[in-house]
Order: sequence, then C-alpha cells, then structure tokens
Amino acid sequence: MRAKVGFAAQVSFEKGYLGFTSLVPKTTLIELYVKKYGFTQYGRQLAIERQDAINLIQKYL
Repeated sequence: MRAKVGFAAQVSFEKGYLGFTSLVPKTTLIELYVKKYGFTQYGRQLAIERQDAINLIQKYL
C-alpha cells in the first residue's frame, strides 16, 4: 500500500496537481492513514497536499 500511495502522489505532481491526493478509506483505516502517511481528514475523505506528498514520495518510492 505504501508504494501505491507514493505513486499516486507522484502522478499528482506529474499531472500538475501539486501533490494533492485524496481517497475514501474504510473507517477502520482512517487513523492509520492520518498517523502513518500524513493525510488530513475531511469528513469521510482523506487528503494530502504538497509537502506531505513529497514526504511520501521520498519515503516510499
């Protein structure tokens, strides 16, 4: 999963979205994404932006 999240962030930069990546996880995984990957919760959705996306790319790709 780590590589997939990092890859999604990388594609976001390539497409001009400045690393913005969002997802809708199962409720049991929300805490994991927030703590481990730096996502921010917006209702049921989670998202990362520029710096957190860069951190994921550097760490997992």
